[in-house]
Amino acid sequence: MCFYWSLEQPSKHRLLEYFSLEHEQGKSQVVVSNILDIAYRPWGDDPDCKDYTVGFIRNGSQPTMALISYPGSGNTWTRGIIERLSGYFTGSVYADKSLYVKGFYGEVMPVDCGCTIVQKTHDFQKKDFNKPFVNNSAILIIRNPYRALISYRNFVTTGTKEIEKWKNTTLQWLPKIGRGGILLYEDMLKDKENQFRILMRLIGLEVDERRLECVIKHDFSPFKRNSTSTGNTKNRDPFDSLLRGIIDKEIENVQKTLKDHGYELKLLKE
Repeated sequence: MCFYWSLEQPSKHRLLEYFSLEHEQGKSQVVVSNILDIAYRPWGDDPDCKDYTVGFIRNGSQPTMALISYPGSGNTWTRGIIERLSGYFTGSVYADKSLYVKGFYGEVMPVDCGCTIVQKTHDFQKKDFNKPFVNNSAILIIRNPYRALISYRNFVTTGTKEIEKWKNTTLQWLPKIGRGGILLYEDMLKDKENQFRILMRLIGLEVDERRLECVIKHDFSPFKRNSTSTGNTKNRDPFDSLLRGIIDKEIENVQKTLKDHGYELKLLKE
């Protein structure tokens, strides 16, 4: 179930009651006094990185900035990278408890609290979800649709409707990017240092060189999606020639639209 929470409902105190703060996150050290004092050290056992923390922005003045993607495109992974690079929690319109218990403490905060650095969303059309994003500021993460469709739907419901949603995620959010920008998920995996620098620039923060070294040094993987495939599905290509033709055409359409907006990004057909 998805929620959008305003600053008034529910209160931060009620959020604290609903989501227990008792949590163990592997080797991360969690420190709690009140909800805005939550902080943790993602690399507590590394003497070179142990002093770095992730916490909330305290003055409540941070403007909203959407972190948008089609589902299965690395949004949660990117959030984890942003938190470790910036030292600030990220938020979300979804209030996903499964992410909260993995250490994404900004997940339960109001999107417009001013205390998180970016806020996750997938759906452009749900007005309540996108009500806070009125300042035309967003970072769009694009993943190869062949990989994104499989990651999200896990072979079960891939098809023309989903590739249409993949395309529309980009086309509908392009006008709202404003001072943000676009990154390819595959590029971030292949060229972490340069792409992470770009990511911080899009957010509007300076790069802490030592912190960047720690992020690159320590691999981050929040979770793997549960498999719903059966039998030999894992070894079977879910994309027939007709569907591949449709997907390739939509990749070309998105590629052209990106170029028309000044983005020289190469989308792969594979």
